[in-house]
Amino acid sequence: MTSNTRPWGVLALLTLLMGLAFRNVDARAAMAAVVFGVTLYGGFTFLWTPIPDIHLMLVNLIACLAPGLAVNYWLFGRHASRALGLQAKPAQAA
Repeated sequence: MTSNTRPWGVLALLTLLMGLAFRNVDARAAMAAVVFGVTLYGGFTFLWTPIPDIHLMLVNLIACLAPGLAVNYWLFGRHASRALGLQAKPAQAA
């Protein structure tokens, strides 16, 4: 049994991940990543399916982050920085 809503869920997860994991990301860059993701997933679905569908969704998610961040940097001039992860805390004055 297949579901036609799975690709849209992955693309919604992509925009959520871009918004939560990175700072200073333009919303239009996230939309460009979604358009790239729809195109890529369509190519995987109709033209070439090297691995099962569930694995292609993960590949699609990871493959769409880089173009989204590249569009954010080159087209909109915003440098995204990581919002999640280990960051040094500023030293507190005594």
